[in-house]
Amino acid sequence: KMDILIPYLNHDGLLQYISTSMSNILNYQNDLIKQEKEIDELSRLLDALPVDLQLNSIPIACQLFDYFLQNSSSIVHYRLLSSCLNLMKIEDRLQRINNILVTILDNEQTVQLREILCKLLNTIEISSSISLNFNWTQLESAMNYQHDSKFLPYIWRFLSKHHQNDLEQMLIRSLSTIENNDELFLLLLIELRSTNLFVSISSFWYLIQRSLGDNITNNDRKRKCALYLFKQILTNDDYKHVEIKEEKSNRLLILIDDTTKQFWIDFIVLYEALDDGIVHLIKPLLTKFDRIHKSSLEYELSLTWLFILLQRLFANTSAPLGRWCVRWFLNSMILPDSQVENFFLETVLDWTSNNFIFLKGDEINDCQPMEKYLESYLERWFCTLENSSKINLILCQFLFISH
Repeated sequence: KMDILIPYLNHDGLLQYISTSMSNILNYQNDLIKQEKEIDELSRLLDALPVDLQLNSIPIACQLFDYFLQNSSSIVHYRLLSSCLNLMKIEDRLQRINNILVTILDNEQTVQLREILCKLLNTIEISSSISLNFNWTQLESAMNYQHDSKFLPYIWRFLSKHHQNDLEQMLIRSLSTIENNDELFLLLLIELRSTNLFVSISSFWYLIQRSLGDNITNNDRKRKCALYLFKQILTNDDYKHVEIKEEKSNRLLILIDDTTKQFWIDFIVLYEALDDGIVHLIKPLLTKFDRIHKSSLEYELSLTWLFILLQRLFANTSAPLGRWCVRWFLNSMILPDSQVENFFLETVLDWTSNNFIFLKGDEINDCQPMEKYLESYLERWFCTLENSSKINLILCQFLFISH
């Protein structure tokens, strides 16, 4: 209906009314009842106007915007903030956009204000970022030390179209020093148009592995972000050959080529099923573990990819699946191998210690008693160990579990 009236609208009169109303809001700072009434009336007017209506700038719009920004705006002021931006001259608008970015990065500001500004940032034309005189150092500092992954992706999304190179270099500088910000980095990587620069960097793949295998925080979003990035790479024809060696072993951290295509298909199918955690869908896929293990050895791939799947299996609440996982590991792993030994100590031994009452019960398939698998594994492993105190510790723990 408003569209019909637009041709008859007196733009000068409308601008004068808006300007007067904005002035009243500022003048009513000591009378909050009058101020809220004026805000409500002006907001309803602005809501009724078409989004694409072009109006000249109003000088007082800058003053009102700054007032709201300094006085912890609430969501009811969102429409006014947006209108104030649109009613500014270009140079004034750019300065306020810069202020929005700085405020979002400021942990001292209220969560409510930062949420409003993130929402506001989503409505700003992305081309505005081209002319911004932005403090990149401040963004990089926030990226490294701000552990809240809620706000930075909004800024990243706003800047990514026209500042891809700056953002990529920022991430590359920070990837090797990530400590507690894995989820944030994954979200920022997703916002980039391409991951071309990262697939050849070992730190990127360690980030993917850490996130896919995350059992400590049980962070679904982190795992799903890592899986999304990984699948994007696997299905992208630009990455026909990716090969990186591990830093601490002779194995390959990652190998993507025509020969490993089936390996990664099996990995993704199994990982998604394990992450969903539906037992009757997981059981038919357990045979894939043998193929993945065999292929890992054949391609000299890091066993971490296999262990990521085992970690997801251990995370399942099904006791039969947990027992199957222990048996399969004890029966299949080739020793000596530092990766196998570390996974045994950090994951298998931990699970069996915490779940020893579930080590006996109904099985997924016919198999020997658990003790036989333990004996076989320990016999093979003890032959490779030199530290007698470590042997005694593990032996005592397993004797406790087996009884």
